[in-house]
Amino acid sequence: MAVIRTREGAPERPEALQRLAAALGDLHRMRGRPSTRALASDHHISHDTVHRVLRCEKRPQWPALETVVRALAGELAEFRTLWDACEGTTAAGDRPSTGRQSRIPARTAGPEPVQGVEVRWPDQWDEWTRWTDRNRRPRIASTNLLDTLTPTVRDGLLALGVTRRLPGGRRLLRQGDSDTHIEIVRDGWVKVTTLTANGPEVLTGIKGVGALLGAESAVTGEPRAYSVTAGEDSIVSTVIRQPHLLGFMKEYSEVSAAIIKQIGRDLRESNRRHAQQLSLPVTIRLAAVLSDLAHDAGAWTPQGGLQISVPVSQRELAQLVGASPATTQKALWFLRSANLVQTGYRRILVADPESLDRLAHGPDYDV
Repeated sequence: MAVIRTREGAPERPEALQRLAAALGDLHRMRGRPSTRALASDHHISHDTVHRVLRCEKRPQWPALETVVRALAGELAEFRTLWDACEGTTAAGDRPSTGRQSRIPARTAGPEPVQGVEVRWPDQWDEWTRWTDRNRRPRIASTNLLDTLTPTVRDGLLALGVTRRLPGGRRLLRQGDSDTHIEIVRDGWVKVTTLTANGPEVLTGIKGVGALLGAESAVTGEPRAYSVTAGEDSIVSTVIRQPHLLGFMKEYSEVSAAIIKQIGRDLRESNRRHAQQLSLPVTIRLAAVLSDLAHDAGAWTPQGGLQISVPVSQRELAQLVGASPATTQKALWFLRSANLVQTGYRRILVADPESLDRLAHGPDYDV
């Protein structure tokens, strides 16, 4: 393949990319060489993105290129052909495909994906993918503790405890308490909260069937690090006292390994969320939260989306994301405008799960 050197010290550029750069340069000259800041301010895109697109040292993201071509009144079809010819070159913010498939659960019957729905990526897409790729963390899949055990061991573990149904809103565990039993959720959803320094409780997680609650205190004997409350609907939970649990763990290493692995996953997930709050924009963090909820508590709709079955308010979303309600509302508006989600009163539908995964977890998303 023919290549061309862009400037002294710069890496060589493939011929197809050079043709795209030449066409952009010609178009820019024909329009009187408007400044990148003028193009950016008139078309709601950053001047850095405009500069990278016009320089074209790497294959740009199509949404960014499309915006610049529209701003310069160019022919989109012509530039789309040139851009497609650059396939195989590394784009700014892109990573080569690994061929792995999305972790979205396969449909067991019926509905096909919605046809003709256009996802409108924002002007900031190129900037975000470039900036956040190194800071993204892969999603950690929720695990059902009971599914990791053999039937005999699972039945033996559950036989150690007492199973009961609790009404919605009932407190299961309280932060700071010294009790050491564990709870295993058998049906329904619970909300995990943590007390902040100034007093109010903050929602830090939502857990469903198979969730293991309170294992840290049962293993270490330390006070509870968080509180757990049943969701709006009633739940079914099995309570197992610490002496019975520890004796069973000594007898069955399978149970010990599963519980330690779950504690490690919870710690890793907590670290991931903390790292996201320090490094990623609110919109990316919100996308990650909604992606997690869609996979863990989503049901396929006839239209091809995932309906999150857990009622979550915008205030609770803000707490999960680690942002103010106003900022979270703006981020939610962004996701709606990109046709990624649809919202109603305490109702969220992920209309395009694959695209939301890509935004939240990167193009190589696979768990």
